[in-house]
Amino acid sequence: MHLRSLGGMYSALRMRLLVALSVTCAAAPTACKKDDGEASAVDNEAIKKKKKKVDPPEPKPVKTWKLPGSADKPIHCGYVHYCTTGRPKVTYPSDAGALVAECGSSVQVPKDALLDGFPETMSSSFIEFITKEQREKKDPEACCYGYETGPCGKGRPLRDGDRLVLAPEVRRRGWGDVDVAAAAREVIDVPSFVTHFRRVARLEHGSVAAFATVSLELMALGAPADLVEAAHVAALDEIRHARACYSLLQALTGEPVGPGPLTLPAPKPIDREQILVATVIEGCVGETLGSLLFEEAARRATPALATIYRTIADEEARHAELAFRIAQFIIGDDPHLAELAREAALRAPRETSEGGLPVEVQREVLDRGFAEVVWPAMIEGYRAAA
Repeated sequence: MHLRSLGGMYSALRMRLLVALSVTCAAAPTACKKDDGEASAVDNEAIKKKKKKVDPPEPKPVKTWKLPGSADKPIHCGYVHYCTTGRPKVTYPSDAGALVAECGSSVQVPKDALLDGFPETMSSSFIEFITKEQREKKDPEACCYGYETGPCGKGRPLRDGDRLVLAPEVRRRGWGDVDVAAAAREVIDVPSFVTHFRRVARLEHGSVAAFATVSLELMALGAPADLVEAAHVAALDEIRHARACYSLLQALTGEPVGPGPLTLPAPKPIDREQILVATVIEGCVGETLGSLLFEEAARRATPALATIYRTIADEEARHAELAFRIAQFIIGDDPHLAELAREAALRAPRETSEGGLPVEVQREVLDRGFAEVVWPAMIEGYRAAA
């Protein structure tokens, strides 16, 4: 079933985030509009235009340029930013905003901006603030996009600067004691799922330490008790997620596995703006999209595995709520930081991974999730601070 017919998944999470930010439908009717899978306003307008017989305009020469700092080869957590004056093939339209509707929230990367070895059907995501910047500086018809050249990790992983910090997988007991035998028996493509859960288990394990850091940062910023408490609860959630994944690995491979020693990053000075950016990228974007991916995986999974996925999806959604509330707390002390938060959201990578869902499904979930859940929450949730 095509994801457009499953729009309720996106509208439900969008509503959940807006409620967490105390945004009502009366205050933000466009963000709370019903998503019943029908064609968007942009789609309807396109249908109307198709019915009109008009002479096609003269084609304009197309220009494409990559922006400074873009990766020139596939690297871990790399990114390519590029702009074009001729919109590439739209892979997913959006009605999230006028500029997004004009350029398309997800498009096929043109050959001029595609790295060697990447498929010609590679998708990229629209980046609004770069588009506005390039329209002012270079070309008023620019539409700018970005795509990843290597994995960056979803959710709130543990990082040391730009480096992802993961504990090695070792043979050990103590993390695989959750009863998931029924779920493991339902898995057909064992090698693919082993690869997938090896990666997810390490990310979830690292998230335990990441939330411990979040709780300390919140205390350093003088955050209210409910935010500090929620950060500790999130860390406990991540322990359960990691144990479930390591349990699946043990059931699939027949060997007890778990995380080895974790090398913790050195403490860093408390920087309000850096904490806000990390919160937006890893929490508001990463955990929102992670929740949607697990929810979509649950739709396609067999019953026992779907139960595990839905539990993780619900708790990741709760972590996304926490991230939006933390950002709201930080912006509340300095409303000018609302623009920084939105820019960080647009810069956040949206990566696919091996195993689990097909890559094309992951890409559509990531693009729709950003356009229909993350971005409306960023706009409506912090509208008063704009």
